Amino acid sequence: MMARILTAWLMLTACMAFPARAQEPAVAAFERAVGGYETKLEAEQVVGGAVALVLPDGGIVQRHHGYADRDAGIRVDDNTLFHWASVTKLFTSIAAMQLVERGLLDLDDPVTDHVPAFARVDNPFGAPRGITIRHLLTHSSGLRGATWPWNADGAGTSPRWQPHEPRDWSQIEAMFPYTGLSFQPGSKASYSNLGISILGRVVEVVSGEGMETYIDKNVLRPLDMHRTYFDTTPWHLAPFRVHGYRAADDGILDLGPDLQTGATNANGGLNGPMADMATFVRWLMTGAVSARVLQPATLDRMIAPQLEFARDDRRTISMGLGFFVVDERGPEGETHRYFGHSGFQAGHRSSLYIAADGSGAFIFAANTVSEGGNSSAGELRIAMVDEVWPQLRQGAIR
Repeated sequence: MMARILTAWLMLTACMAFPARAQEPAVAAFERAVGGYETKLEAEQVVGGAVALVLPDGGIVQRHHGYADRDAGIRVDDNTLFHWASVTKLFTSIAAMQLVERGLLDLDDPVTDHVPAFARVDNPFGAPRGITIRHLLTHSSGLRGATWPWNADGAGTSPRWQPHEPRDWSQIEAMFPYTGLSFQPGSKASYSNLGISILGRVVEVVSGEGMETYIDKNVLRPLDMHRTYFDTTPWHLAPFRVHGYRAADDGILDLGPDLQTGATNANGGLNGPMADMATFVRWLMTGAVSARVLQPATLDRMIAPQLEFARDDRRTISMGLGFFVVDERGPEGETHRYFGHSGFQAGHRSSLYIAADGSGAFIFAANTVSEGGNSSAGELRIAMVDEVWPQLRQGAIR
């Protein structure tokens, strides 16, 4: 099977604008980085995936790997529809900030102003009214990580996973009396799927529309992301939908193509092709059509660090308003800022990593989670930062 997967690694393709000569060294460095990534994918038994480099001029270079549907022999290609998991949170955050721009929502509004049942949450640090929209966006509310506190095996990749996610908002609301805060709101950042589920509900209440409908009309359509959608794949796109897989010592389990994210759709319900996500990334890089989605000043607010989230020996990760903001040290010791988000759900992994100086971005999606670990994504990020981005920045200067 691994031989079949390796032979499915397709030729390098350039979509949209062909890279300018000044960008050719960056493309060559990207090919080398992806070559190392391929070796890791083999070790992790990844069934299929794709990596894209978005160039400073807006061009996109992609590499495809393996199968979208292994049993049917359908390879990953430009039409493959990936599941973007928690990258969806960026779209929910943008929807909330649109409502802020329009004067319908304020970052310092108490959540209870829009979701009265939230008053039943136990806040040992004060009244629930003290938890604000800003706290939800910055993952600093004190709420638990999981939207639903139970999971069949803890991994989130089992076929038993879905019944343990709430299908209806009423199920989340019913858990409020049994939900408590673990720290003083605003005192630190701690990732909370529940917080973004509640933010999605705020968008619905304030806009008067379902969250999926609102995002489609106010984010996806203005950005011409016409093949991106939530949850069940439309029938005419079904042949292109990627399956999720879990790889273990005893084999590779097919988790199927679609999953219903129900009341957690604000966290991770989005699906679509790499080209659509590259369109989204181009907008984040350049703001070329920002007035149709967000004003540039609003986007700047979203990618400004608010609270430190984590740090290691080469980077400091902060929370912006919905975005992770990363100050990462490069190969010469210099520090550059990146922003984006990653996703992990039901066998699917994804990430957007965008340079704040507009020098480029990379996107990856994979349809397999390995029980032996998935270090490939982190190693790819390091290779991109150390080998590709220096060439991107030099090309941009030229």
